[in-house]
Amino acid sequence: MSEEMAQREKLVSWITDPTFEEKSIFASLFTTALISGFYVLRLLQLYRGGSPEPAQIYRLWIITIVLSIFMTIFGSIFMNIVFAVVYKIRTNENDTHIRDERDKLIHLKGSRISYIVISLGMLISMLTLVLGQPPLVMFNGLIVSGLVADLAGNLTRLVLYRRGF
Repeated sequence: MSEEMAQREKLVSWITDPTFEEKSIFASLFTTALISGFYVLRLLQLYRGGSPEPAQIYRLWIITIVLSIFMTIFGSIFMNIVFAVVYKIRTNENDTHIRDERDKLIHLKGSRISYIVISLGMLISMLTLVLGQPPLVMFNGLIVSGLVADLAGNLTRLVLYRRGF
């Protein structure tokens, strides 16, 4: 029973006391999930209404790319500020973080996974042209592979931080 209690305590401390890097990863995952959800829902709406016109798809791509840029920058900053304020209120301490060699290695491993996923996604997207699909399919594949690569890289970083690397 004490082992089960220790696992519960570890889970509770993981949820209530994430490190600065984990907070940043949560913020990035949240913004990427919002952007991905918007893109997929909007794309499904376009295809439910029949065959969408290329101008509608191009507009969706532009909106998604602009949202990705702004939400990644401003959303991450906002979420980090919120996490810092909550931490300060809860503990009355400043949230200081010094990036060490372990943080850099974890970041590099997450980036490697992201690059592998986006490279495979680009390859598959380019193959759609060879298989006779319209260019719209290729561009949708590129955007989806970018969003999936970001999610995969951040989830890898989160797992490595939680595991203790």
